[in-house]
Amino acid sequence: MKTILKILGGVSVLAAVMLAAASTPAATVRAAGTATVTMPADRFVPFAQTVNAGDTVTWQNKDTDLHTVVSVPGNAPEALNLTVKSGATGSFAFTKPGVYWYYCNVHAKWDAEKNQVEALPTVDNPAEPMEGAILVLGAGQAAAPAQVVAPGDLFNPVITTVTAGAAITWQNNDTDLHTVTSVPNNAPAAIDLTVKAGASASMTFTTPGLYWYYCKVHATWDAEAGQVAANPTSDYPSEPMMGLVAVLPAASAATPTASPTVAAPTPQATAPTQAPSVAPAPPKTGSGSAGSSPFSTDLLLVIASLLAAFGLAVSWLTLRNQRSAHTK
Repeated sequence: MKTILKILGGVSVLAAVMLAAASTPAATVRAAGTATVTMPADRFVPFAQTVNAGDTVTWQNKDTDLHTVVSVPGNAPEALNLTVKSGATGSFAFTKPGVYWYYCNVHAKWDAEKNQVEALPTVDNPAEPMEGAILVLGAGQAAAPAQVVAPGDLFNPVITTVTAGAAITWQNNDTDLHTVTSVPNNAPAAIDLTVKAGASASMTFTTPGLYWYYCKVHATWDAEAGQVAANPTSDYPSEPMMGLVAVLPAASAATPTASPTVAAPTPQATAPTQAPSVAPAPPKTGSGSAGSSPFSTDLLLVIASLLAAFGLAVSWLTLRNQRSAHTK
């Protein structure tokens, strides 16, 4: 009888484990990647960052003013049009890869003639337009012509997309000398070119990522705000002479490799980071449906009930035998 009771004890433990397995999901689906842009004043922090297709970016307004997130005309794979009140947030899930250039149309305006975002004179810093950029990595992403022209104290286009291994040429069509200088701690590799009037200079980009740069002759790096500010003596004192290079992985056109890192820092930061993008966990395989236990819950409940009944019967028999033996 003791042997039977030991067996029953082991079987009961096994039944409990089986029931626990039946009540626990086989796979936990995790949330997609997220990233955050803050608005501590009339600016977006960070200015530029990289996310994956399918990720959600949230803009958090920590300012006392209302702000908007509006894509620059013709400069985004799909339109951004968010209104974020003071103390509130607004989010957007990016499904299409590409570069999204956006601005706040309350504190800046689009200069179609120069293809630039211009700060309004009433903003916190009229030399720093409230604009930002997001690179969304995904399949089918295409590179743009690898040439940037400086017709004056500005870069055109502002954003250039190339594949790793490609070279970009800056052509100075202005009468002033210009530089192509990477913003501190905002590029996978340093850019430091000097381009005289009428000349050109090139650089080959081998490391994927976002490269934020400016002309240090006609603009200034504002470390406190984490922004590039236009010099008051430049041709356009409300449009800083800066640009952005998006370098895609070599295999991006077929099988892109997403980067979880942020390309631009928050103010007074030396190494910006972004929360890694997390892909949903794949469902477990088995005879059941995706996410179900390999055992049938109903079947396990029946087995447990039978084991419990069997245990009660054995206990009753044990007690009766003990009473019979005591009577004798």
